[in-house]
Amino acid sequence: YRAALKIDPGFAEARYYLCKALLLTGDMDGAMARFAEKPGMSPDPLVRWSNFGDDFEQREDWEEAIICYRQATKINARSADAFANLGMACWKKGEAKEAMDAWQEALAINPSQISVQNNLAWLLATAPDKSLRNGAKAVALATQAGQLSGGANPVMLRTLAAAYAEGGGYGPAAATARRALELAVAQKNDALAAALQKEIQLYEAN
Repeated sequence: YRAALKIDPGFAEARYYLCKALLLTGDMDGAMARFAEKPGMSPDPLVRWSNFGDDFEQREDWEEAIICYRQATKINARSADAFANLGMACWKKGEAKEAMDAWQEALAINPSQISVQNNLAWLLATAPDKSLRNGAKAVALATQAGQLSGGANPVMLRTLAAAYAEGGGYGPAAATARRALELAVAQKNDALAAALQKEIQLYEAN
C-alpha cells in the first residue's frame, strides 16, 4: 500500500487499507498520520479519530471503527458522542456487553441523548445474552426516549413494545406495537411495518 501511494498519492483505496493495516498492527500514530493526509481534516484530535471511525463504520469494518472510537474516548473521556459511537460499533460487531457499557457511559455524561436511550433500551430488551436483559430498565429508558421525541416515533414505540414484552407485559407490548405500526404505515416505512407485524403476532401469542 505504501508503494501504491508513492506511485499515486491520491489513491484513496490504498490509503484506506494502509490505515486499516496500521491500526490492526497497533501503529496508531502511523494510521492517524495517513488518515490526516485527507483534505479538509480537522486539527482537533477528537474529531479526527471520530471521523476515522466513521470512515470504517461506513464500510462496516466494525473492528477498526471500535479501535478509532476507543481512541476518541481516551482523548476526551467526557465526550458523550464518542461513547455513543463506540457503543453502536460494538453492537454492530455483536459485542452486546461492550455496547451496553459504552452507552451507559454516554448517558452518564449526557442523559438526554434520545438515540442512545433508545439503543440501550433495545439492547436491554432483546440482547441475545439473557443475563444482559432488564425489562424494567428498558421500559424506563424507552418511555423517556419516547417522551423526549414527542411520542410519535414508530422506532421508539417499537423499542417500548419490546421492553414491555421482556418484562412479561404482552398486552401493553401488542398495543404499543400496533400504534407503532400505524405510524410506520403512515410514514411508508415498509421494512419497519413488516417487522412490527411479525412482532405483534408474537406479543399476541405471549
